[in-house]
Amino acid sequence: MNTALALFAVALLAAVEYGESTFFCTNLKCTYPKGCTEPKYTGTCYGQVLDRYYFNPRTRKCEVFKLGFGLNCCPTCNTFQKKEDCEKYCK
Repeated sequence: MNTALALFAVALLAAVEYGESTFFCTNLKCTYPKGCTEPKYTGTCYGQVLDRYYFNPRTRKCEVFKLGFGLNCCPTCNTFQKKEDCEKYCK
């Protein structure tokens, strides 16, 4: 009974702290929308490098990284042009 109550309290605190998030935590594990937990891709294509954002599930924040630019050069869905887009989709 105490374990169930503790898990409920943790879930309630997570809901209060993160408000209207699109991820859900149970038993201290979180699930995020498709793509948000994929690794960032830092390869280069066509010699051009741009700043992009990815969601870091460890920090639960959208962080900037350098992305090589070109067609089909980003094999991950965890890449966003704007930090706001990353935060809207993954948080």
